[in-house]
Amino acid sequence: MVGAGPKAAGPEGAGPPAGVASPPSPPAAAPAPPSGRGPLITLDFDQADIETVVRTVSEILGFNYVLAPDVQGRVTVHTLGRIPRDDLFGVLLAILEVHGFTAVNAGGLYKIVRMEGAAQRAVPTIIGPAADTTRASDEIITHIVRLRFASAAQVVALLRPLMSKGGHLTAHGDIDLLAITDVAANVRRALDIIRLVDVESVLDELQVIPIRFVDAAQLATILNQRRRPAAGPGPGAVLIVAEPRSNSLLVDAPRHELELIRRLIDQVDAPIPGGRRIFVYSAEHARAKDLASSLVALYAGPATGAAPTQPLVRIVADEGTNAIIVTASPHGWPEIEATIKQLDRPPRQVVVEALVAEVTLTDETRLGIDWAAAIGSVRVISLTSTITSGTTPTLIAPPAGGFTLFGVAGEALAVSLNALASQNRVNVLSTASVLVSENQKAAINVSDSIPIITSQQVPFGGAVPTGDSLTTSVVGTQAVEYRDVGVILTVTPRIGEGGTVSLDIKQEVNDVGASEPPTNSRRIIKRELDASVVLLDNQTLVLGGLIRDRRTTDERGVPLLKDIPILGALFRTRTQMIEKSELILLITPRVIGGTPAPAPPPPAPR
Repeated sequence: MVGAGPKAAGPEGAGPPAGVASPPSPPAAAPAPPSGRGPLITLDFDQADIETVVRTVSEILGFNYVLAPDVQGRVTVHTLGRIPRDDLFGVLLAILEVHGFTAVNAGGLYKIVRMEGAAQRAVPTIIGPAADTTRASDEIITHIVRLRFASAAQVVALLRPLMSKGGHLTAHGDIDLLAITDVAANVRRALDIIRLVDVESVLDELQVIPIRFVDAAQLATILNQRRRPAAGPGPGAVLIVAEPRSNSLLVDAPRHELELIRRLIDQVDAPIPGGRRIFVYSAEHARAKDLASSLVALYAGPATGAAPTQPLVRIVADEGTNAIIVTASPHGWPEIEATIKQLDRPPRQVVVEALVAEVTLTDETRLGIDWAAAIGSVRVISLTSTITSGTTPTLIAPPAGGFTLFGVAGEALAVSLNALASQNRVNVLSTASVLVSENQKAAINVSDSIPIITSQQVPFGGAVPTGDSLTTSVVGTQAVEYRDVGVILTVTPRIGEGGTVSLDIKQEVNDVGASEPPTNSRRIIKRELDASVVLLDNQTLVLGGLIRDRRTTDERGVPLLKDIPILGALFRTRTQMIEKSELILLITPRVIGGTPAPAPPPPAPR
């Protein structure tokens, strides 16, 4: 599609001048008013076709254009206030660049094409070391410069990361000729860097100095104003250029000048109060809430002396994304991040195998700890523990020395208990295996919930008439609470060095007793144990010594006759039996990926 602006907008044949050596300017138009920059113009396009925008600007400036077939799209442009007419062509180039297009000057008209192929078209070409400052920042141009001291290959490697997506960089190594095709703003920046590196620097040093707290471009302006300008490129010249992408300074100067520049940078590039930034760390293994509580106590806790009006570090946990949000200064964040990474480690895991058994102690069956110790390979474990009895102390009678604890290397004890259980000599109450992370609580609950009356209100008082009947004035009520009765085991493991595992154990075994007044609720026979022990990996812990006396009464006699008052005693027999039972707990921790427990030494030769 080809369009042309009205001839009334400017002299016949007017348009952006073409040429190779001389820098062309934006399209000429009608004579400008006395203001010097032309009349003021307002742009207001809402989802307009891009061809409509180009045609409107061409009618105002008076230039011809041609659109490539693939130039399509919608454009929204709103200007806050009016812009001078002389700046309108630069605005058009900016609009085209945002949408991936550009305008290439082809003599009497402009070609509107895609930016990717613009470098291969006839674009304005400038030759020489000086930049063309009259070009619009978004106009694509080609600049050819010859290097005097630096290597073309080295300069290409330095400039290539700074080129835009549609830019092109070519070097002729034999004569050190460099051709740069890009938007005018990038070309001017490349020429500044070339002037910095293309010098004879026998005693000079080129260094890249990162800037942490201030803007590199502003700091470069301050340093260039502070230093006395050199007469031109050559030995002794000081060149300072800002690199905005990495916020760094490229400094080329003699060594003595470089030291002075570094001292000036250290004085200016300093943190200021309130110069904080927001950092986000996504936790991978630990919970962000737990990490935040530790970090707050470490970095954001109250300080001694006068309290600051605002904390220097603020830490918040986002549980939805499991991330930590930290507000801190840029120089303080690396230390906080290193601390978080040390805390955010994958947790080690432990498989806890537990077996709870009730052993009946009789004259024929000497089980319990005495029997278990006969198996051999016994290791005593250090611990601290407490024993809590239930509501009926007479039913739980631990030995005088408290409960007994030892460790067994191997699995002979568990195998023997299972064999005895098959002979009805041992009642296995619970056997379970659970995988748990270290410092996390694992619970094994094999129980029933039974109702217990905790309070009761008995009906009393008179009656009130209700229709043809009477109703008591106070109605009896009961408060019922459900309690677990069975085997409840809670274990919290902590993995130590050298294959040791620390266990915090809480064991509770409850039985249902007879009804008790005044509520006639079943009483709870409770056996509870708290212990903290240290074991080796794959070592079995045995807890025992909790002995209970169970009293049972057996009545036998002649039917009917044994129920006669007084004389019935002659026809019946009552037998009271006391049965002792001991509660045994076997726990074996197995560290996942941990160090295996050392094997027992081989038997000595005979």
